[in-house]
Amino acid sequence: MDFVCTGTDQNRHGPFIIASSPGNYRDFPEMKRLRQQIRESRIGQDEVNAARNWLQGLQRFEVDLINVYESRGVAAGDAILKARTEIAYGEAPGTYRYRYRDLGTHFGQAFNGNYEQELCCYKCQAMFGFRTARVEARTSQPFINTMTQFDWASVNPVACAEFMVALICVI
Repeated sequence: MDFVCTGTDQNRHGPFIIASSPGNYRDFPEMKRLRQQIRESRIGQDEVNAARNWLQGLQRFEVDLINVYESRGVAAGDAILKARTEIAYGEAPGTYRYRYRDLGTHFGQAFNGNYEQELCCYKCQAMFGFRTARVEARTSQPFINTMTQFDWASVNPVACAEFMVALICVI
């Protein structure tokens, strides 16, 4: 996955910022581990820990919000979708700090390996809130899949291309 950011209406990057996810390396677990170590060393342990802590807080907030919806009679799957949608769009009630880095004024776009536009994953939408060219209706299947297929067990706070771009965008 690649991610490109062109900056904001008032402040365009020259010419743009692009970053890639580190790759999967399913058949080479040692390569995957080494790539992750290199990536984290370049980011810095303080930043990695800060992102991890932020995501742990987000996960707790999400669970609390889901519990509120379920207590109001919303079915479990619908409660997850509702909570994650509100969090991704920065609309969730409460006092949780929604964005790790608020880049909602930055124009960016994720691309898959075939250079087709992709939606940012739920984690990146919640962490950064980039404005993207590909926008899906909240009722569309791609959007629902993005929100509901997210798996907290396999989350790595700094693995996505959006994270690397976000580090540069705020400099």
